Amino acid sequence: MQNLITFQSLTMSSLEIAELVNKRHDNVKRTIETLSSRNVITSPQIEEKPTAGRPTTVYLFEGEQGKRDSIIVVAQLCPEFTACLVDRWQELEQKLTPPSLPTNYIEALETLVISEKEKAVITDQRDEAIRTKSHISRKREATALQRNSAYQRIANRAIREREKMAARFGASKEWASQQAVWRATGKMFGWKVLNAWLDKHDIYDALTSGYPTCFNPDQNCREVIYPREAWLEIHGIDIAELF
Repeated sequence: MQNLITFQSLTMSSLEIAELVNKRHDNVKRTIETLSSRNVITSPQIEEKPTAGRPTTVYLFEGEQGKRDSIIVVAQLCPEFTACLVDRWQELEQKLTPPSLPTNYIEALETLVISEKEKAVITDQRDEAIRTKSHISRKREATALQRNSAYQRIANRAIREREKMAARFGASKEWASQQAVWRATGKMFGWKVLNAWLDKHDIYDALTSGYPTCFNPDQNCREVIYPREAWLEIHGIDIAELF
């Protein structure tokens, strides 16, 4: 009877569980409420814990039922920390129920060996949980990096295609036609001085032996395009800002 009363006095709060599994307390409380509403666990006792600001509400797990329910909560939140929670309950039990003292030297040695083995098992379980969590985190980061890299490649390809299309119709950051600049600014600029600039700098299309041209879809013909330097020097227009 005495042992039963001692064990039922064992308690663990939702705040302790949050610290144990390295989760936010509100997430732990939300999981408890969800499992309780589904009748997976028994609704735990609610208490208020004083803090520097307003008191915070915590759930309190107690006795055998509380031990079972808390293990279910941790298994739902973070399965790899279930062993840590079981170890924590065992620590609480051992504090309230001291082990019987050995009666002789042999029993003392056996007790020491068993204790060290249990410590080693607990340490291995804890380290394995940490490694598992780290592996999952690295895997998620690698997946996210691969996804971002794929998105970036798609975006770069789209930018290159757009620039090619703009250059084809004389509205790129490096080359622009009269019509394209007129559509962008609402002003028509003289072509003679621009052609003179091309002649001065010996800029010709090697394939056509004439001025470089682009396709004008509005007039269904080709028209001369002029480099950014010519627009900037002659008319003070930076086509890189227009297109």
